[in-house]
Amino acid sequence: MYNEYIEEEYSSFSFLLMTINEKYVQILLPTLSPCRKKKFKGGFGYSFPCPFCGATNATLKPLEGSFQWVFACEAGMKRGPASCRCGIPMNLNAFIGNWNPPLQRKYEKEQGEWRRSL
Repeated sequence: MYNEYIEEEYSSFSFLLMTINEKYVQILLPTLSPCRKKKFKGGFGYSFPCPFCGATNATLKPLEGSFQWVFACEAGMKRGPASCRCGIPMNLNAFIGNWNPPLQRKYEKEQGEWRRSL
């Protein structure tokens, strides 16, 4: 019973420490299935089929040394930006805007509120 309490407290605490970017990555993951957690140079990220072109080698990963995340589709980048929306890497805001515009508005609002609170 004690361990369950500690685990529950830890779970709540870790959620509080989650950045806004990490929160929105977690919101996006169910829509990007099947996805696999994968180790990258900047930390753990995710590999999944590209939601724009269907290629199997798209990633959403943190940039090393920052709280920023980047989406990249290897197949889209090989074809170039003229081919489709996945032809260039996107920061998290741009990716959310291309994939789920209503969610992007919530993300930008939350980012703005956080910045005003500093």
